[in-house]
Amino acid sequence: MTLTKALCKIAAGLSLILSTTASAGFASDEGGTIHNIRIHRTTGTPVLMFTTVPHISPPTCNGNPAIEWAVTLDDFGKSVYSLVLSAQAQHKKVIIHGKNLCEDWDDRESIIHITLAGE
Repeated sequence: MTLTKALCKIAAGLSLILSTTASAGFASDEGGTIHNIRIHRTTGTPVLMFTTVPHISPPTCNGNPAIEWAVTLDDFGKSVYSLVLSAQAQHKKVIIHGKNLCEDWDDRESIIHITLAGE
């Protein structure tokens, strides 16, 4: 077997492994539309919660898919809130990459970053 063929087989195997491993949720590479914006607080800092359609590969939290997003309204969360409101008001999509964890609320995925989708 030549080196090139061996490398191709290794690359194909790695590709298969990577495609079957769990990944963080995201609102599709094309972006998702924003729905159901709400702020909730039981104690401490309020939490922004919302839905994007679609929400691809959400993690399982408390036995259910975390199909919504949550972010604590600290400085980062306030920035996310501003972008979410702006996107919804302008009927624009957002691209979100999630943490694959439910840190900010026990059944909603936490956010790593959010981008306003291009035209």
